[in-house]
Amino acid sequence: MPEEMDDEKVINIQTGRVLQWYGKMVDCIETLPAEERVEFDKWDHERPDGVATSDWPGFAKYLPARPWDKVN
Repeated sequence: MPEEMDDEKVINIQTGRVLQWYGKMVDCIETLPAEERVEFDKWDHERPDGVATSDWPGFAKYLPARPWDKVN
């Protein structure tokens, strides 16, 4: 029986990396020190259209580079 590479029950590696990063982002937001949380909340509420929450510059201090920003 040939193996299917597009099994709908399995996500690809890149999708998995993106999902892991978003999970780390949520954990980071939930555990930010109070002062940084205030900065983040202000930035998140004032960010312009087209700018995502994941674009907050403060994440660079706590998280690895976003998988979709890496050049393969």
